[in-house]
Amino acid sequence: MPEPARPSTSSAATESALSIEGAGGVQPGPVTFTITGDLDIVTAPTFAAQFYAAIDRGHREVHLDVRAVSFCDAAGLNVVVAVREHLAALGGHLVVYGPCTPIEVLLAVLGPDVGIRLAARPPGHG
Repeated sequence: MPEPARPSTSSAATESALSIEGAGGVQPGPVTFTITGDLDIVTAPTFAAQFYAAIDRGHREVHLDVRAVSFCDAAGLNVVVAVREHLAALGGHLVVYGPCTPIEVLLAVLGPDVGIRLAARPPGHG
């Protein structure tokens, strides 16, 4: 019996565009992340590491600007949901700013029980 095909390890298959800009410093208080590019199975671990590092530094109010996300799969959304739940358990909260069609499509399928809603504007934008 032939061995199952393995995922390609070429850079073209593992590269995915994700840019994370964080603001909030090392002091507890609100921290804002701006996500640009793809939020998918390839980039989700990097995204999660950034989020949890902020939480470990004491941030309990996390703002996520997803207006420039071009693609989001279940792995990317799972990180957002897991972080929201983790923050809620610590008495914190996550605010997600849109619009972001890829995330809105997934949220429409999953329904309101995931507890993620897109707010209209990021902080400091009126």
